[in-house]
Amino acid sequence: MHQAKHKERKKRSITFSFVVISAVTLVALLLFLLIGLNFAQPATLAYALKRRIKVVGAIIIVAYSVSHSTITFQTIANNQILTPSVMGLDNLYLFLQTLVVFFSGSGGLAMMTGWKNFLVSLLLMVGMSLLLFRVLFRGEEQNVYFLVLVGMIFGTLFSGLSNFLQVLIDPN
Repeated sequence: MHQAKHKERKKRSITFSFVVISAVTLVALLLFLLIGLNFAQPATLAYALKRRIKVVGAIIIVAYSVSHSTITFQTIANNQILTPSVMGLDNLYLFLQTLVVFFSGSGGLAMMTGWKNFLVSLLLMVGMSLLLFRVLFRGEEQNVYFLVLVGMIFGTLFSGLSNFLQVLIDPN
């Protein structure tokens, strides 16, 4: 009896937390969409809302993608603490983007937008990740702690290399 009451209380607490977080998110979304708009000029209002709605859509897509990838990663690793960031994959992405700009010069800056950059980034990230994990998972089954340690080391390495290349590109 006591355990059923505890489960019901926990369920209500989770539901309440979800409702509060949803309400705060909705208020923040509305504030972002409406603050600073001139409602007296419909053309300006339509232009600004169209651009802001695109930004909100991008934020929602990125939030979903990051949460989905993190949950998938944690499920595969069977560990609720690990994230792709802990493994250094975000620093790998930053390093690859810096390499593109470093080796292609100012023309690389023009390539940093659009589908070309997406496809190049996708291919480089998948290729580097496969290479990295093929080296790590050679032969016998590896320990998760070893994987975290190597991921943190590679993350620090990629971060340092990207900072070095960024300083070479622009010392300021």
